[in-house]
Amino acid sequence: MPTYLSPGVYVEEVDAGSRPIEGVGTAVAAFVGLAAQGPFNSPTLIANWAQFTQVFGEFVEGSYLAHAVYGYFSNGGGVCYVVRIGENGASDGKGRKELTGSAQASFGPYRVRALEGGTAGNDLSVEVADAAGESPAEDAFKLVVKRGGKVEESFDGVTVGKGRQNVATVVNAKSKLIRIEEATSGGALARPEKGAVALAGGAAAVPSHLGADDYVGDGPAGRLPAGAGRPGGRPGRAARHDRPLRADG
Repeated sequence: MPTYLSPGVYVEEVDAGSRPIEGVGTAVAAFVGLAAQGPFNSPTLIANWAQFTQVFGEFVEGSYLAHAVYGYFSNGGGVCYVVRIGENGASDGKGRKELTGSAQASFGPYRVRALEGGTAGNDLSVEVADAAGESPAEDAFKLVVKRGGKVEESFDGVTVGKGRQNVATVVNAKSKLIRIEEATSGGALARPEKGAVALAGGAAAVPSHLGADDYVGDGPAGRLPAGAGRPGGRPGRAARHDRPLRADG
């Protein structure tokens, strides 16, 4: 113990000894189910509800994945892993396909559909207007794409004739919102009448087949990271899962 002979400020270093190892959590929650968007069959680390909606979207009718994750974070949950299942099955050799349910509409001899699946496309509309300029071609017109009444894209001087200015050719090459195809085959196409039409019928994507194997996975690529799903850091199945729409076999 040092002896201080005069008033003042002194610094004394004291050996605190070895500190105990602090306890840390060894279990991570994991959720498996259907989501509106996001990567398929890939465990994604999610830290909060805002990140979940950014990656996987909002609530989906008929699916409880988003409800489970929302309740988890609302009750003080920490980070978790989320796995979206229900892929279209193009790569698994079983012929399973996803029913996309994109919003669609018809105008004149054409059918238009939203690129974005689900209900998001229901907010789109297309309008046929006169082409700009002093002397446009007889069959030329302007196609305007709107979202919520606000103009998002405009294609002026397009026609129904074959060539570089064909409306389907131009829109399908440049539009980030819609795709156009001919609703009728054969014969000359008539110029669409002026007016607007709203896209409708968009619904949440639903897999045509969903069974237990979709939840379990079939190899290392389909397993959760070590520590996810079981206490003690052991790999295993998801701790929580979404209810399947239909289980075959």
